[in-house]
Amino acid sequence: MYLSEYRLQFLLSRQQDVMTALLLHSFTNRCGWSIFRGAHAGASGADVRRFQRTRLVGIVISLILLVGCRSSGVAPAGTWKTYRNPRYDFEFPYPSHWMADPPPDNQDGQAFHDPKNSEAEIRGWAGHQIKTGTQQKSSVSLKPNFTTQQGLAGELKVNIGPETSSMTLALQQGDLRYNWQARSPSQDFDDYYRFFYYIAQHYRVPPPPQQS
Repeated sequence: MYLSEYRLQFLLSRQQDVMTALLLHSFTNRCGWSIFRGAHAGASGADVRRFQRTRLVGIVISLILLVGCRSSGVAPAGTWKTYRNPRYDFEFPYPSHWMADPPPDNQDGQAFHDPKNSEAEIRGWAGHQIKTGTQQKSSVSLKPNFTTQQGLAGELKVNIGPETSSMTLALQQGDLRYNWQARSPSQDFDDYYRFFYYIAQHYRVPPPPQQS
């Protein structure tokens, strides 16, 4: 499964949220107003305004409950930390309760895992590309199909495996290749994919050096 299919699933899930909210709004408008008119045929203007305020509060509460249920795959607001790489200066958010693995000696990145599911992890790393003369070689040519919140184009791939599934992001900035990967058991991947996608969107790299 590649990004186009993956993003389609993500967008369709958000479309379902919007459609549900619209149906709630429509149902409240039609049914609630009909009940009010039937019970209070001679209601005053103040009564009408009071009913409208009550109806609006009901809609807001419904939307809050709806969004809360649909966002269960992402850590709640206020529980995030940011990993900043000391060597290459890239960064990405991660849940504050996730456990950090020991960093490698060369300090090129770091991995974090879910304490409730040791096979679910995220990791980021970077490295210089090999240059030969004026030609720059890359192990895999990037095919940009994704844009981060920072506005940097990169390649995002999703691999659904029989046991483990993963999401991988690759970004190129000058002669540096920035990488990020998230993985989990395939049976749990559906529970993590929005959360993984959110982190990929917020992966940031330093700006390229100024040309003299």
